[in-house]
Amino acid sequence: MFIDIDDIGPGEDFTQRIERALEACRVALILIGSRWLAPAADGTRRIDATDDLFRQEVRAALAHPDVTVVPILVEGVAMPESDALPDDIAPLTKLNAFELSNRHWDYDLGQLAGFIESYEDRWNRLRHRAPGLLIRAAPVAALAIAAAVVGILSSGGGGAGATSGGTIAAHVASCERSHGMTSSQVVRQPRPGESRFTKSDVRPPSGEQLEFTQTSYASCRWPPPSGADPDGYRTIIVTLTDGPGNSDDSGRDFADVIESRCGHLRLSYNETSMGSQEQFQPFTAAPGDVWAPASGSSGPLRFVKVGELGAPSEQGLELPFYPQTADVVVLHGQQELQSESCLA
Repeated sequence: MFIDIDDIGPGEDFTQRIERALEACRVALILIGSRWLAPAADGTRRIDATDDLFRQEVRAALAHPDVTVVPILVEGVAMPESDALPDDIAPLTKLNAFELSNRHWDYDLGQLAGFIESYEDRWNRLRHRAPGLLIRAAPVAALAIAAAVVGILSSGGGGAGATSGGTIAAHVASCERSHGMTSSQVVRQPRPGESRFTKSDVRPPSGEQLEFTQTSYASCRWPPPSGADPDGYRTIIVTLTDGPGNSDDSGRDFADVIESRCGHLRLSYNETSMGSQEQFQPFTAAPGDVWAPASGSSGPLRFVKVGELGAPSEQGLELPFYPQTADVVVLHGQQELQSESCLA
């Protein structure tokens, strides 16, 4: 483990100390964030200075034959284009990157730790010796204990994503490996950090205990679709719970709380009764919408918007849970969600 701000003492030659650290290093993690390529007030960029210390670290790591260099994308940025970097560190953009997202922080950090374990058995001893550090420290500090860290911050502007070059299939396969998926689309329970839904102590009007069942619809696609991470990974989390209705006759005794980063969701429900199925008209919901089956109307079965989260109309719905204002809530009775898709 080597961290330049902690492990270079006063009076030491910076270049020589970095070279000694790389001699003992197996993996160098290069943090790519949102600020370093941004110009200063005078219009210049630190990275363009040949004597910039971070640039020296990156150049030395790339030149070292025994060091595996891994770009780490943080803060939701994409990989910078090669022409946005000085020539001596431009090869960095050809390396397959790893993304650490705030939304999937625990899972992503576990995947990164597993990768580093394949290089260094001593990582296990370090992890067991300081288990609380990853929880307490800020994201960059948590990353720093994983291996020798070389810091480089890049812009969030239109890069090539978590990988550069290659085919669509290669991008999808990389996304599947990064997120522990067995195929390009899976249905499973949410992993830690994927869902923001928090159980509350509110009880439905009937006084019954609330029950929650969560399902994660995860997929890897390339190019990254709407609502996806830079590497093409996207999740839509559906939490089925008791609704505000007092009885099955209310038509609102269940609720789907849908979490996603989609601009709009296309939802389709059907109803199964006495062995037969009836299809509801698909509808498009925006973040914060509350929908419920239309009542007392003839014609095709359909859902209608009945309120907005965070607005006065939410209070009249008497929801027995606390959704986020960016969620979509669908109140229903015997209906079941059949399909969901993300729209721009």
